[in-house]
Amino acid sequence: MAGNVSVSYHATMGDNTGLTTVESKPLLQIAFKVDAAGSTTITIDKSTRFVDIYGDAMIPGLSLQTSNGYFSTEAIELHDITVTGVTLSTTNAKIGDTISIDVAFKNNGDFNENFTITVKHNSTIGTGFTDIPGGTKAVTNLAPNASSTLNFSWDTTGVAAANYIVRAEATVANEAHQIDNTHDSDLIALAGGGSAGLSSTLIYIAAGIVILIVVVVVVVVLRRR
Repeated sequence: MAGNVSVSYHATMGDNTGLTTVESKPLLQIAFKVDAAGSTTITIDKSTRFVDIYGDAMIPGLSLQTSNGYFSTEAIELHDITVTGVTLSTTNAKIGDTISIDVAFKNNGDFNENFTITVKHNSTIGTGFTDIPGGTKAVTNLAPNASSTLNFSWDTTGVAAANYIVRAEATVANEAHQIDNTHDSDLIALAGGGSAGLSSTLIYIAAGIVILIVVVVVVVVLRRR
């Protein structure tokens, strides 16, 4: 075990009888602070010197009955994927548009990770989240501290007009710290009938009206001649 070990003691008198006891009672309590991960044997024998907080020898010639031991610490290794962001190509769209979704994530754990990212949406008129078709992709061998981004496409054809949130979720084997495995996008307004801009139907209607007006004008001019 690396580092220094600091030792302190606590005298246990027991039942206010001082140091004279009928039965064996502890006189010392030893506490130590671990400075680094590792392992070491713990040995206490007659050569072990105890001092008080002033540095003076404590109980000279103390007869010790000891049981030596072993102490070990292990560094805790974690699986920890964090979804750090969900970015949409637009937050105002109309039904039938394809929305681009960028999902950013980072490996905050200690292992090279294989996992999946899934994107889904909810709405103000629905409950829960619905997987976006084709919205699951695999990530292979992402190194510790490495970051990356995946791109998804959401075809909104057939989706009801509403306000939506897109959620990205990482699924990682053996991960206990899952609170940061999901991340939500900004709110996106999905409108029907071209509310987010002229739909192709309205464009066709407008073009038809213009053509009709031109034809009528031409006919009137020709008749006057």
